[in-house]
Amino acid sequence: MFGAFIFFYAGPGYIVINGFLSDVVAVMFIYLLLGIFWRVLPVIKLAFAVAITIGFEMLQLTPIITQIISPATEVVAASTLDLYDIVAFIIGGLLAFGTDYLQIKKRQPKDISFKMKF
Repeated sequence: MFGAFIFFYAGPGYIVINGFLSDVVAVMFIYLLLGIFWRVLPVIKLAFAVAITIGFEMLQLTPIITQIISPATEVVAASTLDLYDIVAFIIGGLLAFGTDYLQIKKRQPKDISFKMKF
């Protein structure tokens, strides 16, 4: 739902919301998909999610993107390489990793050991 809001938002702050937050949410979504289909450590999911999104960003340096012109291609890969996108990918990855890590810690049983006093 939040992703749809970002995608269709056209009000004040459009550039920040659509340009930056969409990249943050994109890497979080990829992290989520990796977590659904691949049971590995969160740090490995983080590395792969950020690598996938940076890989799409690097596609902008190749002529592949300019040859395939469609609205879907422009949404997924945009048209210009921007370092702020890479910063957004890292932030989104760290947010997803942090949330996942906190959920894992929350599910672990508490230590209920106690010392007996004589």
